[in-house]
Amino acid sequence: MDNLQPKENLIDKIDNYLVNAHKEIADSWQKISSYPKGSLETALYTSSAVILGADCFFEHFPKNTVAAFIALNAASSSVYAELRMKTSSEYEHMDRMFGFPKKTFKSLGIAVYSLGSIFTALGASLLSYDFIFENQKGYQYSSTLFAFSLGIYLWKTADYISRVNISPPKKRRKLSEMIKDKISLLFPKPVKVPDSR
Repeated sequence: MDNLQPKENLIDKIDNYLVNAHKEIADSWQKISSYPKGSLETALYTSSAVILGADCFFEHFPKNTVAAFIALNAASSSVYAELRMKTSSEYEHMDRMFGFPKKTFKSLGIAVYSLGSIFTALGASLLSYDFIFENQKGYQYSSTLFAFSLGIYLWKTADYISRVNISPPKKRRKLSEMIKDKISLLFPKPVKVPDSR
């Protein structure tokens, strides 16, 4: 997993900040749901694949090709946990494999996540405006922009959560056991008094 110690490089600092921010999300998820963060990753990858896969039918080249490629990547990651990013060293390995300068894939990840966040918010705003004012001409554009951006945002969010290093949650107690404990508090067992005879 990632070493989250701050480094001098600006790209590394931003990347570490995003990993730490998503660590809070993953930790909250485990505390609330009692499910491991892997289940959240799967849900996010699956949602991204479904949204982008559906968006392919409403887009034109080259946007539909980009959506299809990311949808396929997200779908594969949702099924096979081995394909998910685990450490920063994987980015460095990809840089070397493709002959790119150092930090290329890490920089792209930050850029894609940032653009996905910004355009998701913008798409939601435009979609709300078009819906409220019944702007049919702008509705198709705003809805596809929102869907495409949201799919990318969920995909990159899942990537960052997959790089988080936290302990799995405590074993979830059965509902029947929890109810039994509550009832025992309401109706305490009678204390046996020893016979003095």
